[in-house]
Amino acid sequence: MSYNYDTTIQYDDDDEYRNCICQVFQMTEYDDTALSAGLDAIFRKTSSNSRYTEVYILAAGKMMSEEPELGLAILFSYDYFAAFHKCLTNEDHLDELKKLLIV
Repeated sequence: MSYNYDTTIQYDDDDEYRNCICQVFQMTEYDDTALSAGLDAIFRKTSSNSRYTEVYILAAGKMMSEEPELGLAILFSYDYFAAFHKCLTNEDHLDELKKLLIV
């Protein structure tokens, strides 16, 4: 599964959010199995980078966990997806995302 980094992420409601998720994972309709495979691929690609791991652990803390995989899933939630997408296209945005997570 490939991730479409060129997708413009902008949403104001659940339908638009799901549409953006479908666009980045190149799904014609929302599919939990395909989404899970996409998250796994992103985790494999980014988990060796300590900057991403730090953000994953911060995000996991929102659910009282320290599991990086859970943190990645949280970063694809409605509240964090737009900010995290920017990090995937340019990791210079990770500091911005960390500030959002610490609030």
